[in-house]
Amino acid sequence: ISILKAEPRKPITRKVWILNNYQEDFEIESAASEKGIIRVLSQKKVKNGYEFELEIMPPAVKGKKRFFTDVFFVNIKDGKKLEITCRGFYPRKKKS
Repeated sequence: ISILKAEPRKPITRKVWILNNYQEDFEIESAASEKGIIRVLSQKKVKNGYEFELEIMPPAVKGKKRFFTDVFFVNIKDGKKLEITCRGFYPRKKKS
């Protein structure tokens, strides 16, 4: 997931689909964010997978760092663990 022109503390909503390549059903055991930047708003079953609606809350800018990262983990019931990386970039400050 890439976020451009992120504003600190201004939430962004994105949808993510996790689908089975073999057209088979599966179950999600759990889903969580590594740093707490990503929050699940909704999770629903779709044909051969799941649709997640995620809220991404860009953290406050620290120092000169112009980006943030987080990882959204999805645990599939058979033991597989998916990792979805989120990277957000803050706009450059305008020079006076």
